[in-house]
Amino acid sequence: MKPNAGWIFRASGYECLESGLTGDAKVAGMQKDRSSLIVGILLVAVGGGWLLSSLGFIPTVDWAWTLGLAMIGVLAVILSGFDKVSFAVSGFFGLASLFSILRQTGTLSAEVEVPLLVLAAGVLLLMARSPAIPPPRWIDKG
Repeated sequence: MKPNAGWIFRASGYECLESGLTGDAKVAGMQKDRSSLIVGILLVAVGGGWLLSSLGFIPTVDWAWTLGLAMIGVLAVILSGFDKVSFAVSGFFGLASLFSILRQTGTLSAEVEVPLLVLAAGVLLLMARSPAIPPPRWIDKG
């Protein structure tokens, strides 16, 4: 698509005159850009932490495990969009990743980490009931 391609408004929404892309396609492209931004920031943060621990500036952390937990949370939102299920899943795995770092650095014991995760799961499920968070697309309302 050329940078100065014109857009026209139709009853169904905006449409690019040159490429035929609709405004919805443009929004979908922006959502992909947002998800790559989140993944990029996460990789920089984990890589920086890994480097700092390798150089001895911070205690050693198993970054593969921590990154795996965080990536599950990020992928939940990327793959299904923001909804009640992805809110609970991404929140839980984000907290699990954070608590994993705290446990590995000696700030949080496993005896406290596990009950905190159970408590967090319950709170996240209760928060997901909020009408402000949309239901998943795969739930049939019919």
